[in-house]
Amino acid sequence: METPIMRRTIFLTLAFALSSAAFAQTLPAIYPNVPFNRLSPDGKLVMSETSIVMDFSTGKQYSYVEKYSGGSGNCISSTGVIVGYQMETEKAAYWKGGSWTLLPSTPQLLMSYANGITPDGTRIVGAVSMSAYSGDYEGQMLVPCYWDVNADGTISDHHVLPYPNKDYTGRPPQYVTAVRVSDDGKTIAGQVRDFSGFVCQPLIYRQDANGDWTYEMLLDELYYPAGFQLPEDPGEALSQEDFMTPEEVEKYEQDVNLWNILGGDISTYPDIYDYMTQEEIDAFTEYFLEWSIESEEYYSKLSELYALVPNLSYNNVFMNSDASLYVSTDVKGFYDEYTGISIKNYTIYVIDLITGNYTAIPPKDDIHLTASALADNGTIFAQSHNLEYNIFNGYILPAGETEFIPLYDYVKSTDPKIGDWMKDNMTHDYMAIDLDDFSTYTATTLATGVPYCTPDMSLIAASIANFWDYEISYTTFGYLYSVESLAGVETISTEENIGLTPLSDGRLAIKGEPSTLEIYALNGLKVFSHKSPSGIIETVLPNGLYVARLTDKAGKNINKKIIIK
Repeated sequence: METPIMRRTIFLTLAFALSSAAFAQTLPAIYPNVPFNRLSPDGKLVMSETSIVMDFSTGKQYSYVEKYSGGSGNCISSTGVIVGYQMETEKAAYWKGGSWTLLPSTPQLLMSYANGITPDGTRIVGAVSMSAYSGDYEGQMLVPCYWDVNADGTISDHHVLPYPNKDYTGRPPQYVTAVRVSDDGKTIAGQVRDFSGFVCQPLIYRQDANGDWTYEMLLDELYYPAGFQLPEDPGEALSQEDFMTPEEVEKYEQDVNLWNILGGDISTYPDIYDYMTQEEIDAFTEYFLEWSIESEEYYSKLSELYALVPNLSYNNVFMNSDASLYVSTDVKGFYDEYTGISIKNYTIYVIDLITGNYTAIPPKDDIHLTASALADNGTIFAQSHNLEYNIFNGYILPAGETEFIPLYDYVKSTDPKIGDWMKDNMTHDYMAIDLDDFSTYTATTLATGVPYCTPDMSLIAASIANFWDYEISYTTFGYLYSVESLAGVETISTEENIGLTPLSDGRLAIKGEPSTLEIYALNGLKVFSHKSPSGIIETVLPNGLYVARLTDKAGKNINKKIIIK
């Protein structure tokens, strides 16, 4: 029998505008199979975690499932460009007008990724592999870089940013990345992933008036605890062959090769000590004992250091447009053998890039949060998750506040009717398991998903995994809506007797003699307009839910929700 933990996952997406919209409040429209998680600053382009692009300025939808992926940072500009990478080859690429193109100087590289782009599309940031450089960085796989987009639309080769070649343990890091870029392109947020691949430290790159770049490691006081001394790394152990003569090594290797050719029994495999003198054996034994003691001491202290330093999630990097804040999530945990679940502790770090001060926000009431978005005003969005059932809920820390509150509570206080909609549509019964006796029972919960937002918070999206009905796990949904007063959406009295009725094939029947007709998508973008409409109007709009605004000759409006089909 399939358990809830075994269920396949589907996603729902919810989006809404919290700032002043061009129309009054509407309830969500449904977009199948589009779990939005990347948004352009102007709200015209969105991308899903399933690599589906929706262009609200044209009404077109593009799918690149298992082909291309958006970058890990602010990867969509307001100029209609998305940056990311080709999934099969792991090469940096950019999307424009429905087509993907590899970024210059990347085809010959082993790996390259484009993560962020400025709103005006003039600078792209990411990381590239070390294969094009000298071998001075043993063990390091990625270095940070940027591309400049010229006035004629051509793109420069990548420029490598300055970066540290040692992590907080003194070893070469695995990666140094560039994930997000400020609006002016002069500040870039990234991470240093340590030699083990398990711990990330934040860093910032800044460009001065002369065009020169420097970097600054963040939270150094936490990664280099006062009074803590890490012993010198003893390195990899030498082998017995390092204590033998070349002739002894050659004879040993010849006999091993012969054994392999003949397919001998394991009991007859050549014993390397038979090829060594007693003096060589004694020297190796003495060395290896000393190395083992030093290695044990080093890794014991290294484990202590791991427990002390933050373990910021890889690519969990958020920076607002003016580069005044950096936000990331520290995740520590252990594996519970009884339940088979990884138990983790989450702390969100908010770093003031002006003063250098930081705030650590630990879990409260056993609710563990991971940062998922940062608005320009300092509002932070986060997700909580029930690991047993893959249930995600949105939370928000409004600018100036000190505690996260549920996204539902925030929306409910902003617009009660939208809150009611969330409660009605996002409350689900699901099959749960009693971990004491492993019996099943029906539980009910409100799940609002993983929230994302545009920098000005005019658009918020949330993806939700289906934990309640595995029988429809192959279906995915998307919701878009704006949050503003619902009052008078259906009718606003005017001096003129005007109105409209949707017909088939995108046509509208106009009543009376309005002076203008405007139609808005649910993210507030105007998608159609007509002066002095009358009779039957052809909109040529894709199917969906819209808001139509009719203006009479006196300048008064009628706003009406319409479904075009």
